[in-house]
Amino acid sequence: SFTDLSLEHFQNAYDVLKPVLRETPLVYSEHFSKLNHAQCYLKPENMQLTGAFKIRGAYYAVSC
Repeated sequence: SFTDLSLEHFQNAYDVLKPVLRETPLVYSEHFSKLNHAQCYLKPENMQLTGAFKIRGAYYAVSC
């Protein structure tokens, strides 16, 4: 359950996932920035090898 999560759990997940994940940059969105009158950035997780952010949960679950 979520109440059983500790910093150690997150550090372990990070260590397991680090070799298979790409760092994705923040990309400035002129369109959303104008709409919101603020600087808006997108995090394009579709740049992961699988084309989706869901690689994190799936890979970690299988690795356990």
